[in-house]
Amino acid sequence: MFDWGDCDFFIPEKCIQFRAWLESRLSNDVSSTIKPVYEIMLDYANRAIANDTGISFDF
Repeated sequence: MFDWGDCDFFIPEKCIQFRAWLESRLSNDVSSTIKPVYEIMLDYANRAIANDTGISFDF
């Protein structure tokens, strides 16, 4: 989904899809390295949905 150097903006509707993707990943075995990253991204996605703002990622 993302790679180093990628920059993307997710509108609130895309954040809903992204949240589902993250929740799916977190429901499976996730490495201890990536799990905190997914959890932070999930928090940002939830905030973007609640505030109808969207989010921007720059890796």
